[in-house]
Amino acid sequence: MSRSIANGNYMKIKLLFLTSTLLTSFVTPVCAQEYDAEVAKSGQKSLVSRIAKAPLAAAGIVTGVTVGIPVKIAKDTAYYSKKMKPSLDDGINVQGKNDMIGHAMSGGLTAVWALPTGLINGTIHGVQRGVDVGSKRPFSKESMSIKDPL
Repeated sequence: MSRSIANGNYMKIKLLFLTSTLLTSFVTPVCAQEYDAEVAKSGQKSLVSRIAKAPLAAAGIVTGVTVGIPVKIAKDTAYYSKKMKPSLDDGINVQGKNDMIGHAMSGGLTAVWALPTGLINGTIHGVQRGVDVGSKRPFSKESMSIKDPL
C-alpha cells in the first residue's frame, strides 16, 4: 500500500515539474517582451531577453531532434534508394519491366546500400538541423526536418 502512495506522489511531482517547465517556457518570452521594447531601439538583444527565451529554445531543440531524426532518416533513405536504383539497374543490365529477377536483385542491393546510408546521414543531418534551426525557430517545420529550409 505504501508503494502505491509513493508512486502516486511521484506522478504528482512529475506532473508538477512538467507543468512548471511548460509554463516557464511559454510565460518567460512574454515577460521578456517588455524589456525588449527598450532594447529594440538600440538594435541589440538584452541579456534578460536571451535568458528568458532559453527554455523555449531548449524545448525547440529537444523537439527538433526528437522528431527530426526519424523524419530525416526516412527522407534520406528514400533519397538514396531513388538515387541508387537506376545505377544498379544499369549495372546488372536489367532487361525492361518484365525482368523480375533483375529488378529483385537491384532492389535488394539498393536496400542494402540505402538503409545504412540513410540511417547514418539522416541521424547526422537530423541532429544538426534540430539544434541549429530548433534554437532559432523553435517548433518550426524546418527544425523538425519536415520542410527543407530555404
